[in-house]
Amino acid sequence: MDTHKEIWVDVLTEEEAWLLFRKKARSVVNMSTTAPLAHEVVKECASLLLAIIVVVSAMRGKDNVLVWRNALRALREVTMEINGMEAQVFRPLWYNYEQLEDESIKQCFSYCSLYPEDWQIEKNELVDYWISEGLLGRVDSLDGFRNKGHALIEKLIDSCMIEKVPGDDDTVKLHDVIRDIATWICSSRECGRFIVAAGLGLKEARRVEQWKDAQRIIIDDE
Repeated sequence: MDTHKEIWVDVLTEEEAWLLFRKKARSVVNMSTTAPLAHEVVKECASLLLAIIVVVSAMRGKDNVLVWRNALRALREVTMEINGMEAQVFRPLWYNYEQLEDESIKQCFSYCSLYPEDWQIEKNELVDYWISEGLLGRVDSLDGFRNKGHALIEKLIDSCMIEKVPGDDDTVKLHDVIRDIATWICSSRECGRFIVAAGLGLKEARRVEQWKDAQRIIIDDE
């Protein structure tokens, strides 16, 4: 996805980054087998606050050294990139996305990019949209669909892919950088059902051969 928007993220010192990661990951990073790998994982996050928060959400409570080795390998081997986004920002966020448990929750996350930047998303509305788009698979009843939808929202919150809105239990939102990831996923993956072109100042359609297969096209000159 082409973009000209500058992306700002908070940067910590190396010590602050490690202390935050250790606090969030809990005692598992104090084990002799996982501690060295945890330090390397933190280095791959380049002391970026957002990267540390999302990666630690995927690693919290994991005490299997093989899982830590796999995480470190995955972080180092990501080769995809988004124009305008530093690799140190993209890699850990992409890794966290890949840890989502199945395609259903991945598609539900990607759908959130259809909302404007900084939008407070009504949970009930979001679940109803997921249902209407057929993103929740097969469930026996409407109540079952809604229960599953709200359960997926909680999983996305726990994985730090979407955020709670302080003081409002009925809405959620996407961090700007994570929305950029979701937008890129929608617009770039072969299985993408949605195209989001935001902040590009478009005067004509780009990549028409890709756009013709999309079910939703959102053009937002933000």
